[in-house]
Amino acid sequence: MFRACFFSRFASDTSLSGGLDHAGSSERNLNDPDGGQEVEFKAVNFYSGRKANGADFSAGIYDSTDGVGVSSTVEVYYSAARAKREMKRRIKTATRIIERGNKENQSGKLIGERVVLISPGHTRDSAYVTVLWVDREDLHVIESPSLQHALEFERSFYK
Repeated sequence: MFRACFFSRFASDTSLSGGLDHAGSSERNLNDPDGGQEVEFKAVNFYSGRKANGADFSAGIYDSTDGVGVSSTVEVYYSAARAKREMKRRIKTATRIIERGNKENQSGKLIGERVVLISPGHTRDSAYVTVLWVDREDLHVIESPSLQHALEFERSFYK
């Protein structure tokens, strides 16, 4: 529910940025996602509840200093195996996988797999970036219409 509201709010004034339609541009932005500019994020709203699949979640909606929105959600499953299954389900629905590798915690310890992908939006011509990783029974999900902003948000809050 919150994702639909969030992305409809920003759909009219932002689009997937970072050259996602062109592989060379997206790869360049993965190596230098902030384009030399510092982006900061301000919390707009927070939500929590229970998903239809039984997972508890907490989510935050953020605006960047340049007006691009980002959402960050942590879904808590009853087991690490269930969280991994949910991550795999989301990967299967992706339009394109941008990056796939390992995720380390702040201490440098390997906690699992991390995936950056393009997900289909709610309208025919829309899409958004999703960054996913599992830490035990927690599925972390960062979403934005901008690759640059999703990666910068992850770097700012999770590293």
